[in-house]
Amino acid sequence: MDIIGGGKMHVYPAADEYPHEAGTDVNWQESYVLHFWDLKNAVGGYFRIGHEPNYNGGTMALWSNIVTPDGIFHRAEDVPKADSDVTKGSVGGAKNALRYSYDGKIRWSVNEPGVTAELELADFHPAVDGYKRGGKAADYAPQHVEVACRVTGTITTQGKTYQVDGMGMRDHGWGVRTWDALLSHRWTVGVFDKDNSFCAITLHMSNDTIAKFGWVIRCDK
Repeated sequence: MDIIGGGKMHVYPAADEYPHEAGTDVNWQESYVLHFWDLKNAVGGYFRIGHEPNYNGGTMALWSNIVTPDGIFHRAEDVPKADSDVTKGSVGGAKNALRYSYDGKIRWSVNEPGVTAELELADFHPAVDGYKRGGKAADYAPQHVEVACRVTGTITTQGKTYQVDGMGMRDHGWGVRTWDALLSHRWTVGVFDKDNSFCAITLHMSNDTIAKFGWVIRCDK
């Protein structure tokens, strides 16, 4: 990628989309996020899976939110990790209530009573890490990917199935995440089409400093 306006962007290879080998530190974690919206059908969602293998005997954080004209489905809880939750190509929890998988393509699935989803992602640009490095900000997100993408598939709620074709932003982070390095944060993203997207991030660190940074991607630049 060409970088305009200074700064650096690290581009990760496709192999990093697979789940990584867990470290031994109590704060080692791996998380996957998808935020998307289909303007035409008025459906969208926000998902996060957080794998914390060394916390409380092994924990999966599940955030599963789906919005349709029928209403809102919301689930946000930490559940115990089961042996089958992490495979070579997938991460999930609560008997596949929410799952991320990668086999050359990224997919998300939801399997809840009365609510299901099968979604596939197509990236608009390389998997970039634009996080500001140095100081406590580096402790909070040591390896971090953010990618604008197209999201297609189906969402079914209350017996009605919606065909999804929308814009999304995904992120993926792994490594030792020092949670108490951060007091609060704001993550604002937008995807207008395949050639225009942005990320804007503000981190309020525990030493009372503010890290503000972001980027715009236009036509892979």
